[in-house]
Amino acid sequence: MKLKEKGKKTIKLKKKLTAREAGRISVREEPRSLYIISAAVRIGEAVVRVLLSVAFLGGILLLLSCSSIYGYSEPEDRYIVSALGFDEKEGSFEVSVSVVDGEETRVFRGIGDSVDHAMSHIKGADAKQLELSHLAVIVIGNSIDDESLSEVLAYCQNNDDITIGVRLASAHNAAELLSLDGSDGYTLTGAFRDGKDGSGFAGGSRFYELENDRISDSRGRVCHMPYFSVGEEGYYLDGLKIYGVFGWVRLDRVESAYYMMLRGEFSAGPLDMEYGGEAHGVLVSSCHTLYRYEDGRIGIVCKLGITSEYLSESDASAAMKACSDKAESLCRQLFDRYGDIMGIGKRIGLAAIAAEDIFVECKIE
Repeated sequence: MKLKEKGKKTIKLKKKLTAREAGRISVREEPRSLYIISAAVRIGEAVVRVLLSVAFLGGILLLLSCSSIYGYSEPEDRYIVSALGFDEKEGSFEVSVSVVDGEETRVFRGIGDSVDHAMSHIKGADAKQLELSHLAVIVIGNSIDDESLSEVLAYCQNNDDITIGVRLASAHNAAELLSLDGSDGYTLTGAFRDGKDGSGFAGGSRFYELENDRISDSRGRVCHMPYFSVGEEGYYLDGLKIYGVFGWVRLDRVESAYYMMLRGEFSAGPLDMEYGGEAHGVLVSSCHTLYRYEDGRIGIVCKLGITSEYLSESDASAAMKACSDKAESLCRQLFDRYGDIMGIGKRIGLAAIAAEDIFVECKIE
């Protein structure tokens, strides 16, 4: 192969050259000015590499300075908060913070005229930072009214470190519950997952679910959350507490299960029925609640799947009537005292309904 260059110079080659090799030969035959340009390009590339290295180191220093500015701290300088408890004491908020300190659980308390003020008073013995991103449970005491509850929920909503999946619960006294052995936030969440203790009503207590549950009607916003009782052997889930502008009302385990059925939110769990002169506990594997409006009456139909025991035809008929009577009685009782806290009118698109227009029918599938 032959390459022809300026001045009729010919270079004889024994093999075929690549484009790169041919290019190098051409450069050698070019004028001296090209060598100057090539050297300038190499110098420019070196300068660019130096500038990039400086920019990289500057970025690292900036990140470190930002971490310091925004309060970053090492894990050993932080307390992992597993639970928050809220009570009211003499017109002030009392906040209890349950933290994980190595293998131990510690509880700190702060009092203030607002949630932020009370939280600002909470400091550990070593003045460690409180890490809320792992918060599992928020406990509301009986002393918290609807207005104070709104402030607590607003604090949680506006705190970016608190996740929307955190659980909410209630107790007679939040500080008392969190002070018990084995009542850290991660242990308390076990009761929510236990179908037997939960009785089918503890599942829907996540923060975002509770916020969505605060329905608006003529009586104001209403929400409910599982209730922890404290006994000689410790704590246990003992029904629901319902909040509204009327204050709050607590339902026992049996009433809570029927309340959740009326709301269409009972999924599965134990259910107590009385028929044939005896009390029976059955296990509901599924529950589907339907609402209908016919002939001026509002019907609530609960279809139950029962797997815990075999029911004869006569027993099944008696159980369905007992279940319907209990649910309808509770519905009218709550309706008369607190209004439509179950949100029945909202589900069927009626702004105003009367308790006497409601009937409940339970069916066993």
